[in-house]
Amino acid sequence: MEKMKTVIVRRTVLVLLAFSLMMGGSVFAFSDLPQGESRQKLEELKRMGIISGTGDGRFQPDGELTNAQAIAMLIKGFDLSWARVQFEQGKEVSYDNVAADAWYAESFELAAHYGFELPSDIDPNAVISKAAYVHYLHRALELQGPFPVTKMYFMIEDEDDIEEAYKNSIQIMLNARLISLDEKQHFYPTQPITRLEAAVLLYDSLSLVRERQEFEDSLQQPEEGEEPTLPIVQEPVEEKPLSIEDDASHTIVPVNEEVNKVIVDWGTKPHPGYGIAIAGIVFEGDKAIIQYDRLYPDPDSMYPQVIAYPKAETFVSSAYTIELEEVNTED
Repeated sequence: MEKMKTVIVRRTVLVLLAFSLMMGGSVFAFSDLPQGESRQKLEELKRMGIISGTGDGRFQPDGELTNAQAIAMLIKGFDLSWARVQFEQGKEVSYDNVAADAWYAESFELAAHYGFELPSDIDPNAVISKAAYVHYLHRALELQGPFPVTKMYFMIEDEDDIEEAYKNSIQIMLNARLISLDEKQHFYPTQPITRLEAAVLLYDSLSLVRERQEFEDSLQQPEEGEEPTLPIVQEPVEEKPLSIEDDASHTIVPVNEEVNKVIVDWGTKPHPGYGIAIAGIVFEGDKAIIQYDRLYPDPDSMYPQVIAYPKAETFVSSAYTIELEEVNTED
């Protein structure tokens, strides 16, 4: 399983590097994309062969995406081919509405074997919602290996509109900063996702894979006779009692009249092996007690010698006063 993940990650990295060298020329350009960063991302996805237009040079960025188009794009984008299938991951699924000779049939079969858990009665031609697309994108992303993300719980004003099966994926993708809420903390989960939004999310997710791999490669021990590309320090973990100076602190940042963002800060640390995570929130009367867990370096791991500033954040109603409480989630 680890071998499969490594192969997928490295192939993704190679593909991303390859298309980054192909920026010259406008022969591949879509004619109806907005100017800016999203245009560049879509042009690069096109060069990779992951997305295509309408045949007349247009992409229709504001158009809606169908289930068939979304699943095919994710399967192709993450290179989830038969060669990498671990058949114990998923299972055979008989789809009620997927014809064997449909252009998307193989993508749906692969999605089943890779554990996407698509409903057996899914309509390939139906428009996919924003929440569903994010859920399946997260499923494809987690196949690439574990990613370090915060454990903050995001308060979503329209959370009741999110299907239960999608809620965890959306929280994780929010923590990974791949998606965001609007200024009123809405996600609009039932709205159709546009072709532009879906493509940009895919590009950003592939970039996360690439960045994670580049970071891991930078931490590898150099070959004999070579100098390390980054200064590396292995700091022993010492058991030490807590002190007042070592306590976490918090900062309150108003989001609007009803919601505050609370940032829990553990000060300055010698390297990124130190971290802090929100473990939960306990409400007592007019108090919101934010429970946090300090994360210490793995004694068997190597870390770049870069100053780190461990922080975590969450959102709380402005009606509450804030207190902090340390917990140990490993107990």
